[in-house]
Amino acid sequence: MTDAPARNLATWLPLVTGFDGQPYISCTSVAALLEYCATTIRITGLDGEAAAELLDGEGAALNVRAIAQTANP
Repeated sequence: MTDAPARNLATWLPLVTGFDGQPYISCTSVAALLEYCATTIRITGLDGEAAAELLDGEGAALNVRAIAQTANP
């Protein structure tokens, strides 16, 4: 088994702030993130726990960006 890539795709996906002040990501970006995770799991042969860690890492990276995007200056 190979370790998952260290770079989070979620750090590169475009986020926008809606009129309601909430961060949003496009459906296309969500699809790209899911495909990236699935491809990484297949190529590296990650087991269940390692795959879950990959997904957790991508989710955490996206959450950090969402908080930063909507934080008061």
